[in-house]
Amino acid sequence: MAVMTSLEERIDILESSRAGEEVWRISRRLGWRPSTIRKWRNRGRKLGRAGLVSRMGRPSRGALSSFSPELRDTLLCWRQEHPGWGPETLRKELEHHPAFAGQELPHPSSIGRFLAEKGLSKRYERHQDLPKEAKPEGLPHEVWEMDAQGYQFIPDVGQVSLINFNDRGSHLRLLSYPCWLGHKQVERHAQTSDYQMALRLAFTDWGLPQALQVDHESVFYDNKSKSPFPTQLHLWLIALGVSLHFGRHGRPTDQGMTERSHQLWDKQVVQGAAFTDWQALYDALYQRRDFLNNILPCASLDNRPPLAAYPQARHSGRSYRLEWEAEMLDLKRIDVYLGQGRWFRRVGSNG
Repeated sequence: MAVMTSLEERIDILESSRAGEEVWRISRRLGWRPSTIRKWRNRGRKLGRAGLVSRMGRPSRGALSSFSPELRDTLLCWRQEHPGWGPETLRKELEHHPAFAGQELPHPSSIGRFLAEKGLSKRYERHQDLPKEAKPEGLPHEVWEMDAQGYQFIPDVGQVSLINFNDRGSHLRLLSYPCWLGHKQVERHAQTSDYQMALRLAFTDWGLPQALQVDHESVFYDNKSKSPFPTQLHLWLIALGVSLHFGRHGRPTDQGMTERSHQLWDKQVVQGAAFTDWQALYDALYQRRDFLNNILPCASLDNRPPLAAYPQARHSGRSYRLEWEAEMLDLKRIDVYLGQGRWFRRVGSNG
């Protein structure tokens, strides 16, 4: 009976080689010939950890049987590491992986059948769209949607709520900011300063939008009063020249794009992944944004990525920098806004 190196040993070989350990030392430590060590070292360097998985026996049959074992193993490895990656995402990852450059690649539907055969796909119900209604046309960066996802606990990071931004006109995924809420698994929410931090990052990358749409969270809207006064965040946006719009009560579909984006970011980055700290999570979200905007097709844009459909959406044309903010804030805008309303408050008998 043939004896094979284990997957753990192959990972050891790859990581030890990357750390500079010589082949003969690894060979002596693990008890394998130097040629075996070089084989898995070179394969790991070329294909990454996915290349360390091997298949033995007769050639497989079924979906993707005409493609190389390396390609199938890579798909399996990616899917296990990222359970939320679907066939479209996996196909795009193959296109941009140097190990498969110039090779014929499987269609997303074939990848879907392959995942189903491996028991890695979910059963979906048949979908039927509601009758389409006419909707107003929107230009890029006219209206951004902003919403915070429900909090979740991520090991080694802590309690996190993703604040997600989307441009309604171009379907750009502007930012997913991991608001850190602490290490304890208790219910907490993002505060005004958290939203300002996230908005400043989005403004720096994309420029200022004309308007921002949000729900009726207390940080945006004084929902405890029948005569609500603008919140601190609302007044700050007005001073920057960004109007604040509110969705209808009990109508999350008014921000349907952002509600759907919560699942998108979770599947693309968070599911199945491990992060050493908050910075690692932030970097992963930031880097994945380029893939979502430039590579992943969007069904609402005739299966084109957002920046392919709207190349002019790379910037709103209203530049922002943190060091400019003090000069950009115009308090006269607040005076004009407040001059249009009246607010009532009860007072005690002593005035």
